[in-house]
Amino acid sequence: MQDQLISKKKYLLDAGHGGINSNGRYTSGEKKKYHFVGIPDPRHETKEGEKQKDLIIYEGEINRNIVARVCSLLDAKNIDNTIIFDPVEDDSLAMRRAKANSIIVKERARTGRDLVLISVHCNASGDKLSGKGRKARGAEIYTLRGEDASDPIAEVFGKKFKTAFKEIKFRADTWSDGDLDKEANFGILKAKLPSILIEVEFYDNLDAAKLLIDPAFIEKVAKWIVKSILAVEKMEIKWTY
Repeated sequence: MQDQLISKKKYLLDAGHGGINSNGRYTSGEKKKYHFVGIPDPRHETKEGEKQKDLIIYEGEINRNIVARVCSLLDAKNIDNTIIFDPVEDDSLAMRRAKANSIIVKERARTGRDLVLISVHCNASGDKLSGKGRKARGAEIYTLRGEDASDPIAEVFGKKFKTAFKEIKFRADTWSDGDLDKEANFGILKAKLPSILIEVEFYDNLDAAKLLIDPAFIEKVAKWIVKSILAVEKMEIKWTY
């Protein structure tokens, strides 16, 4: 987003893991994916005499689909945003964090505006890469351990998720500080700005996987993220850059 910006803040969008390259190869290799053995891919119409194509979910591809739609919706609302990940390659956490930190320096010098990082992921409940699927369901939002300006942002996202997705369990923090976000020292959250990490659903659960490949569900997720960002636009952020 470049022209006629009216947003009070700039939003950095991250999509975890890799995408699908021009040769059809998943750039995260043999990780962050799940093969539902013997379960047909509903996106693939099997012709007579053709072998059934199993459903394989690539987390990085789903994350990119969500972020792409979020960026389009933000652009339409003149909300300043930029991605910090490569559209195809599985950039390291250090590279993505360094890009975020570089943008912070330039943006603060240019406009003095606050910045917020939102990293989009899907979850998995085990290390197995294939099978009939696992049982875990639900969404989570993470911030770094401790309290800072990221926590009220996560609270906004959590509350709006619970309103938008009454049919999906929100896996809130119930044992540490009692707020909606969970806390972990994930690398991307160590960038020098308020940051949250979203786990949309469990891609190794069959019912969730079917949602994650449904364009209507991707649209709903993107609209939830954008509505949350619009609420964050109205917030005062206390952060020392």
